[in-house]
Amino acid sequence: MVTKKNKVSLMKRIITATTASALGVCMCLTGVNAATTALPDLSEGKTGSLTIHKYSSSSEGGTPTGTEEDAKSLPADAEPLEGIEFTLFKYGGTEEIGKEIPVYDEENLDGSKGSWTYTVSEVPVEGVSKDTNEMGEIKFESLALGRYLVVETYAPEAVTKKTEPFFVDIPMSDPKDRDKWIYDVSVYPKNVVDWDDPEIDKDITAPGNKHETATVGDELTWIINSKNPTTIRDYTKYTISDTLDDKLSLVTDSVKVTWGKDFESAEAVADSNYDFVPSGQTFTVSFKPEYLSTVTKSDADNVYYFYVLYKTKLTEAKYDADGNAEAIENDASVTYDYKNKPKDDTGFTDIPDDDKPEVHTGGLKFTKVNSKGNKLTGAEFKIATTEDNARNGIFVQNPEGGDMTAVSGDDGIISFDGLAYGTTGQSAKEGSSTYWVVETKAPEGYQLLTAPKSFTVDWQLHSTVHAEDTTLVNNALSELPKTGSESAIICISLGTMLLAAGVIFAAKKKSV
Repeated sequence: MVTKKNKVSLMKRIITATTASALGVCMCLTGVNAATTALPDLSEGKTGSLTIHKYSSSSEGGTPTGTEEDAKSLPADAEPLEGIEFTLFKYGGTEEIGKEIPVYDEENLDGSKGSWTYTVSEVPVEGVSKDTNEMGEIKFESLALGRYLVVETYAPEAVTKKTEPFFVDIPMSDPKDRDKWIYDVSVYPKNVVDWDDPEIDKDITAPGNKHETATVGDELTWIINSKNPTTIRDYTKYTISDTLDDKLSLVTDSVKVTWGKDFESAEAVADSNYDFVPSGQTFTVSFKPEYLSTVTKSDADNVYYFYVLYKTKLTEAKYDADGNAEAIENDASVTYDYKNKPKDDTGFTDIPDDDKPEVHTGGLKFTKVNSKGNKLTGAEFKIATTEDNARNGIFVQNPEGGDMTAVSGDDGIISFDGLAYGTTGQSAKEGSSTYWVVETKAPEGYQLLTAPKSFTVDWQLHSTVHAEDTTLVNNALSELPKTGSESAIICISLGTMLLAAGVIFAAKKKSV
């Protein structure tokens, strides 16, 4: 982390990475004092001031005069910068005013002891440090007359091109009225700033995967990743939000937050560094500013990410008006704020519509009829993933842990809702899977089907069209003769009559 206590290395980068300050401050402000012999004597006992107006811009401004008139010639894209620290060092007295600009030596700058010093003629001079306000301004008042060194000793991470240290004389000669002094000097140094915003993306099951299939009741793993900006240590707000589809429910205590270069090697972020807030179908992970200020920033060679991993349960299938399976998409977003955020930055970004991860689940519909095509009610079916499972009574489970069962109603339709089909990585309209249905209870007066029936389930097999076009036929029970039928009664009657005739014939024969 770059702090005000250890900025020596930062200062070296400033010197090597920057060009002359905006508006040519360092050369012009001191240069105009080179010929001062014609000026009136400096006022005895008088003091001066230096006001720094710090701004960002990618354009050049006008020629500096050392007065507030310079504000009129600032570039159109100029925006004030807050939180920039400048340190002012007294380099010499009035005898230095108008002399040749000295050579700045970065090795003479030291901030390792918590306060800035600059060695002038082997004597360390303690500097006075101030931060720019929300208007991008600092004012150093009641300054003794003489020459000063101005150093930008701290800048937010977004600043990629800082102001080169410059010398300024208090007072300086007025460039317009050459016979006058300017005791209250204003300078307008600029910074080049690269505002880097966070990015957000989301996968399902594994990093890089956008498509998954599941059966209702299954658990799913979702992975949010947010690419850290190079300026992350400037951030005062960084909140990842997720609102689940109403067909999904968050698995309690499944949320995990990590940080690193990739998902596999990412390390857990301590709970104390963020706030986790669940609310209905939405939850947020808000990183604390004091933690963000310590995070290793991304650069051209090393990119870091926040990862939020969590699980959901698939609670319900999703179909269109015709009964075709639809993808259940899941979005995520990041809201943010940081120092010196540009006016056109909204502070919000989410996943593009064509890149949202999804889970899909299908179903199966067919109609139960008799041999005459009449629809049958009361037929009960169960469903299995293989023929062997179907024959051995191993069926797909419902969310309650029992066998998934469907019973035909008055319309004769058998409907299984929420069946996985296809494989990981296939979209909702790509995959298919084979299922086997078993009739476990036949309609009254009909026989059970003697073998499992297979169906290839895809995104369209739960549709009304498929239900109407696909039938399974039950045959009626065989009509066996009823107990006590008329033929039996006739036989019994004839037998009785013959028996009676025999008895009468035997009696008559005996009497003869």
